[in-house]
Amino acid sequence: MKKKTLVASLILVLMLAMSMLLAGCGGGPANLEEYINSNEELAQEIESYSTAGMDIDISENTLTYTYKYSQVFDEATAALMTSSLEDAMSSMDSTFESVRDTLVEETGFSEIVVKIVYTDGNDTVLYEKAY
Repeated sequence: MKKKTLVASLILVLMLAMSMLLAGCGGGPANLEEYINSNEELAQEIESYSTAGMDIDISENTLTYTYKYSQVFDEATAALMTSSLEDAMSSMDSTFESVRDTLVEETGFSEIVVKIVYTDGNDTVLYEKAY
């Protein structure tokens, strides 16, 4: 009888410890970055999209696409580039909004931001927009 009580008590203690452990973890990823990092296949797929001239970075709930020109632009050219990028990117709004909406739907994290950044060879920001 004592043995059964001891075993039952140990099981109860282990169950309580496990529930506290899982509650402390939240039971899953807390943000987009953790969600992606917890899925090796997804993380590798995103990494494969990073190429020369384009980088994809995920930080907490922000997915940032950075497109980098190798050239360095003087101030006047940078201003023209900014204007041209604004015009060109306005037609892409629905695409990046759709990317954001898909990420929100798939992960359940409503505060996801998709950010587009264009820089020159000196990392001077030519254009930046968040969705």
